[in-house]
Amino acid sequence: MGWNFIHTSMRPTAVLLAGLITGATAAPRLHVSTESLTPESTIELVLDRAVAGPDRIGKEVLSPWLDIQPAWTGTLFWKEANVLEFRPTGPPALGTRYTFKLTGKHAHLDGSAIPNVELAKVGSEPFQVDYAALLDRYVDDWSPRTASFFLRFNGDVLPDKAAPFLFYEADGGKRVAAKIERATFGRLKQPGYLGASWAERFARRGQETPKNPELKPELEVPNGLIVTPLQPLPVGDNWRLSMLAGLPDTSGKAKFPADATRHIGDIDPLKVEELTARVVADEPRKIVADFNVKLPLDLPASLVKVEPQPKDMRVEVRNSGLHVLGDFSGDTEWTVTLDPAIASQDGRALGAPVSKKLTFEPLKPELALPSQDESQLASGNRKYRIQTVNLASVKVRVKRLAGTDLIRAQQGYRHYTGVGHDGKELKPTHLLPYEMLSGETVADFEIPFDTALDTTQPVMVDWDKVLAGDAKPYTLGFPKEADPATPAPQAPAAFFIEIAGTPKEGIPLAKGDRSDEDSDESMAKSPVAQALVQLTDIGLAWKIIDGEARVFAFSCLTGKPLPDVQLATFGEDAKSLQQAKTGNDGMAVIPRENAARHLEAKLGEDRFSVAYDSTLPTVGLWRFPVRYSWEETPMEKRRVFLFTDRSLYRPGESVHLKGIVRHQNGNAIVADAAKPAQLVVADPKNKEILRRDVTISPTGGFDVSFELPAETTGYHRITFEYPDELAKLENMEDWSERSQLQENASFALGIRVEEFRRNAFEITQTIDKPVIGAKNFTLQLKAAYYQGQPVAKGSVETFTTISETNFYPEKFRDFLFGDHRTQDFGYWYHYFGYRWDDDNGSRRSDSQSSKGELTADGTMRVMMGLPDPEFPMGREIAVSTEVTDANRQTLNERTET
Repeated sequence: MGWNFIHTSMRPTAVLLAGLITGATAAPRLHVSTESLTPESTIELVLDRAVAGPDRIGKEVLSPWLDIQPAWTGTLFWKEANVLEFRPTGPPALGTRYTFKLTGKHAHLDGSAIPNVELAKVGSEPFQVDYAALLDRYVDDWSPRTASFFLRFNGDVLPDKAAPFLFYEADGGKRVAAKIERATFGRLKQPGYLGASWAERFARRGQETPKNPELKPELEVPNGLIVTPLQPLPVGDNWRLSMLAGLPDTSGKAKFPADATRHIGDIDPLKVEELTARVVADEPRKIVADFNVKLPLDLPASLVKVEPQPKDMRVEVRNSGLHVLGDFSGDTEWTVTLDPAIASQDGRALGAPVSKKLTFEPLKPELALPSQDESQLASGNRKYRIQTVNLASVKVRVKRLAGTDLIRAQQGYRHYTGVGHDGKELKPTHLLPYEMLSGETVADFEIPFDTALDTTQPVMVDWDKVLAGDAKPYTLGFPKEADPATPAPQAPAAFFIEIAGTPKEGIPLAKGDRSDEDSDESMAKSPVAQALVQLTDIGLAWKIIDGEARVFAFSCLTGKPLPDVQLATFGEDAKSLQQAKTGNDGMAVIPRENAARHLEAKLGEDRFSVAYDSTLPTVGLWRFPVRYSWEETPMEKRRVFLFTDRSLYRPGESVHLKGIVRHQNGNAIVADAAKPAQLVVADPKNKEILRRDVTISPTGGFDVSFELPAETTGYHRITFEYPDELAKLENMEDWSERSQLQENASFALGIRVEEFRRNAFEITQTIDKPVIGAKNFTLQLKAAYYQGQPVAKGSVETFTTISETNFYPEKFRDFLFGDHRTQDFGYWYHYFGYRWDDDNGSRRSDSQSSKGELTADGTMRVMMGLPDPEFPMGREIAVSTEVTDANRQTLNERTET
């Protein structure tokens, strides 16, 4: 059972437009629906005045009207009293330019003669490839050396006739002959590769849903070829498939007008890009040769030699990498030789031996901390992870920070991270002198390691043991994740931790870390890492507003607001600035000033401190139904509203424009101060056709009328602008300032200028209101000519979409009705007017279509089913209807409920 509720909107009556072939609008003239002649083109002869009486509309014309050269046979039908439609018996010839002339003696109904003139010269598409693809490009064993192309032509083509015109070539004159085959679906595998040829497109002309062929492997594509090199392409630059001018279609009449190519790319010789002794922590040592192309998985191990040969040596191929595995723990230097017979997966041989002496360098001694200046939940696991590699031991020192010691430590710590106030980069960075930090040392211990070379040693520091003064407040290794304990209140604290590592003996200083004073004998240096850690239950959320922050304090353990939290801001050197206290709702407002550096929240013994500047973490407004700009919204701006008497005009007609100009200052809107303004009109080619001064009335309005050119159709742009203000753009470089100036000094409105005629009939349709829980609904449709006669026996096609939707009653915005198991974008749009750009398929919808015929009185009743919803909720119904009359004029109407 679902709810059905109504909201109906009608789309405006459609207006038929036609592409104008000739520039002039004086009749007679030829209208073609496409830029060039295609099998789908609609061709109409438009006369200046009526020629045919009502009894001849829709009937074939027997007397000659059109002389088409070269000859193109067809028939003429009266579509309207002054419109003849040419219906060809076959498609236009490819690559042909036709001349249309009036012929015979004809006159308008008023007796005026129709001159025999040349109407237009219109060409068809040349014979060409309309789609090309490298087959199997993303299959694992694909290679450019055997690259097969699928070529789909816009006309039928024969392999044997095309063969002399197709070959592969590279720079330097290299050529490889091509094998040409008829394309089949079994070879293509993808329905998207199929496309109707020129003749097939004409055969499908006028069909609503052309019948698709059965997709069997043996299905041939009459306009498709598969082109493959007769032999693998050798090494060379800029390999491509070349197609010569003169390549003919099946008939031999249409030919390629010019040479064409399809790019493959360079085919490089097989080469070793890198040959290294690779060391990865906690993994066996290995030698890796990285090649530029894929290698065969069954590459013989005999083609790789290592001296001295390691124990248990074996070879593995991983894509383009050759991995030599074995026991490399003995010697430190190994000579690797790669045989010239090594070949790639596609047969490219190495050609010359590659040999190199390699040494396994131990990993650089390092230690890593999980954070820098961060907080941990006081009610969490209260442990801190440290990771090390190639260290003999680490020395750990921990200071507990109280009062303003934490603020000062955070401000000094900026010189360790290199991130200063407002994110400013600080150089050089350096360690904080441990002894100079105020606070109590609560832990000072050393941890020896006995791990093997190039293996890691994790350490877990336990804060509770540190606070308790335990001599061994750590465990080695990261424990397996246990079942989480129930969070409970625990003591807060703030720490400064420093870990200094001692490298294992014999590890040399990495070359990238050497200074001018270091040498090959220099040993690795001791790594040191520092961090600030706060154990706290205080959570803060804030909203930044000009000059202040609205802060919400809550318990991380319970999620409830925290009242009586003391908020304080501090400047440099922990200088106290502003203070505030949260209310029972956990909210407080605290000023933001330039001198502020840190914000502290304190409740009893618990405290939390964070940087209080532009680095303060915030949540982007894109997560909320709030429209915003990247730029600061100006407090004052000019607003202009432009409108015309209509949006569609014929060439040569008069446009009547009105404008209202206002000045907005905050929420106040007043008449704008009088300044020189102009009106500029541009045609579809952006050519200026009118520029005129505009006088604005004291009340902030103006009206202008102008005449459109008699020979131009398309989109025209009307711009109302302030030239003196726009002149300042010449000396303005800041793009933000330029954008604001343009938005305040230039305002545009578009209009359409087209040759059009009024519809011959109109459609009215309604959806009967369904009852709650209905299983179907009914559409009432009627079509009638403007003279009153019904569109009898007109063909009808309906397209219906039924979408699930929730119920959004007024005054119940805080309640959710229906299915909210997933994000409901409709809720935000209904109550807040906000629509997400990524609202694609958030609700289930069903589509259906039907065909029928109007009765003799031009009506039709269509009943359609409502699918059962998965979840009890409402449905929105949208029905689009297309009606075609006997004269083949089609109109559509859309109704939603």
